[in-house]
Amino acid sequence: MLMGYADKCVECHFCSGGVATLFKGHRFDKNTDISNINQSDNVFLYVSEGSLEIAAGHLSPEILVEGTMLFIPSSISLYGRTLTDSNIVTCIFSRNMLSCGHHILKDIEKEATAADAVVTYRILHAKPLVSKFFSLLKESLDSGLGCPGFHDLKRKELIMLLVTLYTKEELFHLVYPSPGYKDNFKDFILRNYMHIPDVKTFASKANMSISTFQRWFKVEFGQLPGEWLKERRAELVLREIKNTDKGFSIIADEFGFSSASHFGTFCKQHFGMLPSQIRPKRQKQETVCRLR
Repeated sequence: MLMGYADKCVECHFCSGGVATLFKGHRFDKNTDISNINQSDNVFLYVSEGSLEIAAGHLSPEILVEGTMLFIPSSISLYGRTLTDSNIVTCIFSRNMLSCGHHILKDIEKEATAADAVVTYRILHAKPLVSKFFSLLKESLDSGLGCPGFHDLKRKELIMLLVTLYTKEELFHLVYPSPGYKDNFKDFILRNYMHIPDVKTFASKANMSISTFQRWFKVEFGQLPGEWLKERRAELVLREIKNTDKGFSIIADEFGFSSASHFGTFCKQHFGMLPSQIRPKRQKQETVCRLR
């Protein structure tokens, strides 16, 4: 703890005002699971030492090494583990992050959408000033400086460094998954795809034309919505058949199939078997396992 820190902090208007602590230093041993690091907040992650493997959302795993940065929204499912003993600094980012460059990022968003581009995460490499920023910040965190006012000022400094030192394209790809963009479009899809059966209904629920919905969907997920929805629906149906004892009529009703024959045709097309053929196969495998 810094000398005199506690007494001075009591009188600080930041602390009395309930401002949240934004930065946190983490020390992890090799092979530590860090999949919950974005569980409650959107986080900006900087690797000060070591290396990590991160897989966010539907994207392929990426390796983050010392001096690299990544933004991870809380709405994205995350797999992460340390490849070596590692030190990481995380910062909570609000949904209006980089607001001073917001209009620039919106212009890039329009360009990407118009070009029908597939947008993905990009890991940023820290430039010298950013590396120095995190090095000094880590010393402060290690010394116990937890003043919310200090953290608020340091986040503003970080934002100014990012906006000043990186191109608008780099910033756009860094923060693109943020809930502040596209009116939570990706969050909306992930929350509702299990309950909405077709593209037309989805577009209507999103208050978009079908063409706009398809264009935004292609940018977010890298494929047409009809194909993606069929794949996700098939995965969920198969899981219900194999892993539950629900009646087939109940499963068919839950997934919006108009009839048992329609449900059977769907299973035949996607799995090569009828529902009644899939479930006994699971039960037979379980019996063999129990006998062993």
